[in-house]
Amino acid sequence: MGSASRSRSMEGWLAGCLAATAVIDAFLDFFLGLMEFQRTGSPLGVIETVVISIAVTFVMVCLLSAIPAAVLVWLSKRFQISTVWFFGGIGAVMGGLSYVFLLSLLSRDRSQPLPAELLSLAPLFVVAGLAAGLAYWRVAGRYAVGRSNEQVVS
Repeated sequence: MGSASRSRSMEGWLAGCLAATAVIDAFLDFFLGLMEFQRTGSPLGVIETVVISIAVTFVMVCLLSAIPAAVLVWLSKRFQISTVWFFGGIGAVMGGLSYVFLLSLLSRDRSQPLPAELLSLAPLFVVAGLAAGLAYWRVAGRYAVGRSNEQVVS
C-alpha cells in the first residue's frame, strides 16, 4: 500500500467517523439538549452538553472502529472490492455490532440479557455505520482497486 493510498484510507476512515458521529449526535443531542435545558433553563448549558457529547461520540467511534476498519480496508484492497454496497453494508454491520459490543462492555451483570430499551437504539447505530461506510467509500473506497480518478463513476 503506497503512501497516497494510506493517506486516502486514513482520510476515508476519519470521514466515516465524522459521518457516524453526525448521525448519532443528530439524534441523541436533541434529547440530551432538551433534558439539559429543562434541568438548567440555560442555552449555554445546552451548547456545552452538545459539544461534549460530540467530542465523546467521535472518540468512541474512532476507538471502536479503528481495528475493524483497518481489517476491512486491507480486505477490500486484497480482493479488489470497491463497490459502494460492500462499504455501506459492512459499515452498517460494524455499526450494529459496535453498539452491542459497547453495551456488553458496560453491562454490569453479564448473565442477564440486555434491556430492550437499550437494544431499541441499535438501528440508530446501524444507520450510523451505513453513513460511515458510504463516507469511506466516497473518500477512499471507490479507489481501493487502484483505478485513477477519471475511471471512477461518481
